[in-house]
Formats: sequence, C-alpha cells, structure tokens
Amino acid sequence: VAVLEKYPRVETVQVYPELPEPTYARPAIYWTDDDRGSYTDENDRQSRIWRANLDGKGDQSFVLPVEYAEGPFGPEAQGSHPTGIAVDSVNRKIYWTDGVLNASIRRSNLDGSGTETLVSGLRATAGIALDVEGGKIYWMNADTLGSFNLDGTDRQNLVTRDLNSPASIALDVENGKMYWTNWNADKIEYANLDGTPSSRQDFLASAMPGDPADWVSGLALDGVNRKIYWATYSRVSDAMDPSKIMWANLAGDGSLDGGANCITTELTETWGLAVDAAGGKIYWVDRGARRVGRANLDCSDREDIITEELGLRFPLHIALGVW
Repeated sequence: VAVLEKYPRVETVQVYPELPEPTYARPAIYWTDDDRGSYTDENDRQSRIWRANLDGKGDQSFVLPVEYAEGPFGPEAQGSHPTGIAVDSVNRKIYWTDGVLNASIRRSNLDGSGTETLVSGLRATAGIALDVEGGKIYWMNADTLGSFNLDGTDRQNLVTRDLNSPASIALDVENGKMYWTNWNADKIEYANLDGTPSSRQDFLASAMPGDPADWVSGLALDGVNRKIYWATYSRVSDAMDPSKIMWANLAGDGSLDGGANCITTELTETWGLAVDAAGGKIYWVDRGARRVGRANLDCSDREDIITEELGLRFPLHIALGVW
C-alpha cells in the first residue's frame, strides 16, 4: 500500500553567519626617555615614550608635548620629563608620571594619540602602577605615596611619613599589598593597598645587603612564582660592579622568604624593571648605558635588545603591554 506524505520533503541548508577573523594583541614593551637638555626652544625638546616588540624590534616612539608654567616673565616652556610608566592593555591606555616642578600624571592611547593630563601640581613624581580591575592609579613623589581613580579623581595620600625619595612601586593586587623602593634609604618597604599605617613593614632594611653604598631603584613583582626583583646601582662612580639586579621569594604574608639573590651584574645604572612571568623573562632599562636588556628569569640568554645606537637620551622606567 502506497503511503503519501501529506507535506512534501524540503531540503534545507544551514547558513551560519560569517565571523570576522580573530585578532590578537601583540605583546610589547614600553619605556620612558627623558631628554634633559635645553627646554628654552620648543623644537629642541625630544622627550619620548617608546615601544617595541618583546625582542626590541619594530621600535616606535612619540614625542611628548611641551608643557608651560608661569614664570617671572610670563609662561615658560617646561618641557616634559617622563619618569614612571604603566600600561592598561584592557582599555588600551598608557599612563606616565611627567615633570619635576609642576609634575603631573598623564595618559594617552597606546599609539600616543589623545594625550591628556589627569592630575597636575604634584612635584617631582616618580614611579606609577595600575590596579585596572580596582580602577586605581598608584603614584609616588619625594614625600608621598598615593592613589587616584583611573580618571584622576579621588586623590588619596596613603603613605606620607618617613619616605626617602621613593623611586618605584609594584602591586600585588591579589594579596592586597604594594611594595616600593626608597632610593636614598637603600631599602624596600611594603604595606596594604590602602596604606594602613600598622601594615607598613620593611621588606628589606638594606636592598643590597653588605653594601650600603648602593641606591635601590627599579622594582617588579612576579605574582605567579611569588618573587620580587629589584635593581641597585652604586653611589661610587668607579665601583667595580656598579649595578645589579636582585631577587627574593615572597612569603605568604608578603614578607621576605629567605635571602636576597643576585640575578645579573655587569650593568651600569639600572633603573626600570618589568617581569613577564608567562614568557619567563625579565626586562630592564640601563640608564647609564642607554640600553634596554632582557634575560630569562634564571639570568640565562641575557641580551641587549635596544642599544645606544637608537639614540636614547635618559631612559628610566619600563612596562609590559600590547600594541
């Protein structure tokens, strides 16, 4: 018996929407370069923010705009003195501290466009760090360690006593800690992110044990492997071993776990540090040699990825980010 279908069979073709090709953000290094030459001529100022691939190739830079301040005879060009730098790869922004007398915190897009001054009148700013998820900028100058919202509002002075020219700051957001170097005091301290006075402790009373003639400058954290890295350089101009990068383990409460260890020597005047824990690399700025270098975290495969041939003038701090 033949059975007839009530409805005819219809062949269907499933159509899927066309998806765009995925895009991936290339990792990059960013660093500040302060031209401390003459600022009387606007065209003579060449302070820059630089960026490059992690191997130092494909370098690009943008010149920072001249700032003006009221002088005895009217507005005077103050130039730009970029010091600390931090990158918000999520929102694609660079933040940096800028200036000496009328110092400021500034930010721009990753390519240098859209530069804006978030805060001014800070005086001699130094290191800077970001808690992007918490929406905070942490900054420091000669006598204050404080925070702002990412848009420059809600200033909080977190640490204001017994600072001795702090130079660099690093955050352990997961454990609610901030660490900073006291450049003139040759020590590293830490406290809770809100600066609670009772939480303030010496991490290392001497950043270069046995050698009090060193300044302590750069600082970086490896939260994955619970390690802290810092840079020192000698106050003695003819020192045999003028600059070093050191490391130590972090205990669960944020304190020092064990002793200090030297990762590399034969540097001139190391300043900024950045750690790529996933890539197993540490990056540094050697201000004295006008170079940017890197090595594995065990100090193998050390190399200069940016040399003096690029024409750096006064490189200071370095940060990891994306293009």
